[in-house]
Amino acid sequence: MKNTSILIVFLLSFSFHISAQDNETRKAAMDMEQSRRDMRDKMNNIFAKYGKDSAMSYRQAQQTIEAENRAQERLKQYATIEQTDEVTELDLSNCKLTEVPILVYWFRNLEKLNLSNNQISRLPKKLKELDKLQYIDLSSNGLNKAKLKTVKLKGVKSFNLSSNDLVKLPRTVKKIKNLTTLTLTHNQFTTIPKNVRKIKSLKKLEINHNNLVSFGEHFKYIAKLNALESIWAGNSNITSIPDQIVLLLNLKKLYLQENKVAYVSPEIGKLAQLEELTLYKNELTVLPKEVFNCTELVELDLFYNKLKGLPDGISKLRKLPNLYLAYNELEYLPEEIGNTNFSRIYVHDNKLTSLPTSIKNLSELEVIRFDNNYIAEFPSQLFLLNNIKYIDFSNTDINILPKQMENFNNLELLVFDGYRIDLNNSLNKNYSLLLKSLEKRGVTLNVTANTQASSE
Repeated sequence: MKNTSILIVFLLSFSFHISAQDNETRKAAMDMEQSRRDMRDKMNNIFAKYGKDSAMSYRQAQQTIEAENRAQERLKQYATIEQTDEVTELDLSNCKLTEVPILVYWFRNLEKLNLSNNQISRLPKKLKELDKLQYIDLSSNGLNKAKLKTVKLKGVKSFNLSSNDLVKLPRTVKKIKNLTTLTLTHNQFTTIPKNVRKIKSLKKLEINHNNLVSFGEHFKYIAKLNALESIWAGNSNITSIPDQIVLLLNLKKLYLQENKVAYVSPEIGKLAQLEELTLYKNELTVLPKEVFNCTELVELDLFYNKLKGLPDGISKLRKLPNLYLAYNELEYLPEEIGNTNFSRIYVHDNKLTSLPTSIKNLSELEVIRFDNNYIAEFPSQLFLLNNIKYIDFSNTDINILPKQMENFNNLELLVFDGYRIDLNNSLNKNYSLLLKSLEKRGVTLNVTANTQASSE
């Protein structure tokens, strides 16, 4: 009897303890359960009314319910955690929250807090108690119609405000004093917001998927950010890199992939610290030679543009390991390429009829792709390079496979069109033996079948 009484007392105490901590969590779970039922009814009504034509709406509703169900399960799990000091991340996304829940403050060592897909517009003073908190995600919280209220959060380094349909940056963001990364992707900005200049500690600005038609308008303001090293502004309708780029003298990384950039100001050549420049999928027809004055470049991505040639000066880029020029309209490559340190060359899908003789000087070259060009003879200068591992010359006009292919001692992958090889040409009389020899050495052959009868 005594043991039974002790057990009852213990259970009551435990129940009271859980109840005190779990009341708000339970309420949130109940609200979500009701919301889930409402969504299910709505989803079924839509499907019943419109039938198969509403399949997409049905799937979207289903995905919403599934996300909320997962959120409900996470809330239940968080409510039962005993070793709260061991938790460093909380995912409270899709919880239909309108404010930061009390349970957040149980986790004193919290470093990352995900509050995305809610309706939160205020970060309360109590968050200051979480002195190890470094990352807050407030994406998809409907902040376009609400003013964000926050307090000074000295420890937070990264703040995500993506997908809020923002046209202006909330002024209160400047209260996050030591912020180094600000994410503003999928909003409605037409230029980099000028009040970013008040975030003196900012190093990385992510503003992809906006409508930055006035990209350089506020460079004069953000030029005051001496710590700013990186700008990510892909998929944002940018048409040019304007003269004002020279104001960002400390910039190290500029990512402008999948825009409409047709002009790059020569002033870019004054960015002495620039290390990475990505102009993948733009509309460049000419590259200013001043780009090659950025001698710290370790990445220059020019895939998918409309370049017909390269200006002089590429040999200045001694730190650049890869040449990314595929999917352009290149008709030639400069002989100066032989004075670089390229280990990988990607010039496929262009209009080349030959490769520079000077390529023979690239002793560290390992990969070369010149497929989908108008080259008629295999470039003999490549036979002088011993480190090549991967060659692709498919969909060219090459119809002879030279016996010297055996000279590539480190070759691992060879790609070409076997059906283009002219087996009636005496220079190809040992074609089959050559392929067998390469395979025996462990070379992987990706060869489109030759339907002609072999002479072997």
